[in-house]
Amino acid sequence: MNLTSAFFTPPNFLGGSTSDATKGLGYQYSFSADTAHYKFLSFPLSTQETIGVVLISLMNMLANAGGIGGGGIMIPFMMIFLKLPIEVCIPLANSFALISSITRFVINYNQPHPYRPWRKIIDYEVVTLTMPMVYLGTMLGVQISAYMSQLLLVLLLQAVLIYTLYKTTQKGIQIWIKENQKKQGHLPLIQAEERKREIKRSRYTTSISRIRNAEPSEELKKITAAEGTHFTKSRILKIVSTFGVLFVCLFLIDRANEGKVSSSAVWNDVVKVLSFLFFVTFCILETLLSAKEIRQIHFIKRRDQYEFDENDIHFDKKYTAGFLISMCFLAGMLSGILGIAGGTIMSPLFLSLGMLPSVTAATNQYIGMVSSLSVTLQFMFKDKLNYGYLLFMGIFIFLSALLGLKQVNRLVKKTGRQSIIVFIISFVLFTSFMILPFKYAVQED
Repeated sequence: MNLTSAFFTPPNFLGGSTSDATKGLGYQYSFSADTAHYKFLSFPLSTQETIGVVLISLMNMLANAGGIGGGGIMIPFMMIFLKLPIEVCIPLANSFALISSITRFVINYNQPHPYRPWRKIIDYEVVTLTMPMVYLGTMLGVQISAYMSQLLLVLLLQAVLIYTLYKTTQKGIQIWIKENQKKQGHLPLIQAEERKREIKRSRYTTSISRIRNAEPSEELKKITAAEGTHFTKSRILKIVSTFGVLFVCLFLIDRANEGKVSSSAVWNDVVKVLSFLFFVTFCILETLLSAKEIRQIHFIKRRDQYEFDENDIHFDKKYTAGFLISMCFLAGMLSGILGIAGGTIMSPLFLSLGMLPSVTAATNQYIGMVSSLSVTLQFMFKDKLNYGYLLFMGIFIFLSALLGLKQVNRLVKKTGRQSIIVFIISFVLFTSFMILPFKYAVQED
């Protein structure tokens, strides 16, 4: 059961009976719509399967270097080269994204912000704001996709990829030019723009400082201490509560779909609707409370003259928080509709708001780690995971993610160019644009 599988019955993409003999990775297995738990793999691999493993590892390495997970990008490769049905590929792709995001989190656990070393590289303010609406958007997206034709899905997918590819490449070029100007010492235009931004910010700070002393308060000390750690009571409570409400709602919906809540079909429908509405209400309320909390944090930072980085996202105005929340909800919904990683859409969004590429990559994959964990646990609960492929491919996923992270960190440190990450994202988006339509072509076959 994925985030919204309880709301509708997935179509049978395989055609024919619910059990088809399909050639797996070195053995024959029987696919059933009720289970994807097969025998372990046997060897040797065929040439086609070996090429598939290599390509999947390569794409995973690049995707993780860019910080966008890449689970959805692997689906067409698994379908084309490994001859797996989409019902098997989707749970595996989510599990691979989870492995990659956990790898990144562990490897970069102590990595500080590149210009503010007392902070962690993950922007937890963005995480706090976006997580509930990303969950909600994904749920609605998967529901909507059940009523969309394959042609419409492909057209929408291509439109989204073209737009995100354009915006990401545009941002990469801007960062590249800025980096060149800094290296060459030609900064008149950049300095002028930064001066305007700083004047605008200082007006607010000055007006507050006239009333209060600019010395750091206990409130600011608590804020900076929280920025230097990954786990706080507040963050853990929010994640656990969201997971708890999500699983309770999905459990009730699943029971209602099976007719186990009541013998009356009407009451089962009422339980499904109320459970869904409760989760919607919970996500909206949690987001509103988080937005209020973060705006208060930024008020304290301004008041006490906190040292912002020039690429920080500022939430002093309701518009900024509202825009980010709305766009991440839309990104989650598009992710659910199109079956691609939410990071493919959210990375260009974060970059367009001025977030540093390295911070974008780390923040994006943290969001992906939490959401992928939720989906993977549900697939495990419903016995939809092929553990043979998961164990075998998981090794390559881990190693390729590790290699991608190590190499991109080395390149960024050596060259001082954050634009490298942006161009990697652009390449992965371009590859998605070229290869993902095959996912639907193979699915139709």
